Amino acid sequence: MKISDLKKLIAHSNLKITISRQCELLGLSKSAYYYKPKEECSENLLYMRLLDEQYLKTPYTYSRAFRVFENINYGNKFPFKYDRPHNLNVVMFYQLKKNIAISGNFVLMSGYNTTFAKQHFSTTNLIGINSSVLFYDNINNLRTPIYHRADISINFKKQKKRGIRTWSIGIYNFYNRLNPYVLDASENGLLGTSIFPIIPSISYSFKF
Repeated sequence: MKISDLKKLIAHSNLKITISRQCELLGLSKSAYYYKPKEECSENLLYMRLLDEQYLKTPYTYSRAFRVFENINYGNKFPFKYDRPHNLNVVMFYQLKKNIAISGNFVLMSGYNTTFAKQHFSTTNLIGINSSVLFYDNINNLRTPIYHRADISINFKKQKKRGIRTWSIGIYNFYNRLNPYVLDASENGLLGTSIFPIIPSISYSFKF
């Protein structure tokens, strides 16, 4: 039974059985019986609302993901490929005029994990053919560079006779951050290849 239902069973007019004894028989603590919830003050409610609004604008999460397999990586724990501890999103919206609004967002997160050879050996077999031997110490032993970008857009709305017309002009990755999509080993170290540089866009929509 709920605590509220148990409280209703307490008889104040019963002079033979005290309140304490009734609580004991019902398995209800005295503190739970006498407890009365206190309403939050207006200041606390305001602070909680502001915290919620701020979190929605700049949500941040920290999490880890590992894998353990008996026959992989010598049975040792290793990070999952998409173990990205830090994840931050910042959202911005500003109404310039009644029909013009600017919005933007900033994304920042840890790089993903990948496996790279720690050492490289060149060998020659008995018939003179050269071959390479790669040495790997652990699975997912390298984290790619941190990922971040910023997007921005401006919307122009206008009330028409049959609905609302909207023109949207946006720029994806407007400061042209070259986040590496793949990494390749070279004599000069690791080289990253990016596939999504700065991308402008324009769109039209009509809402009836």
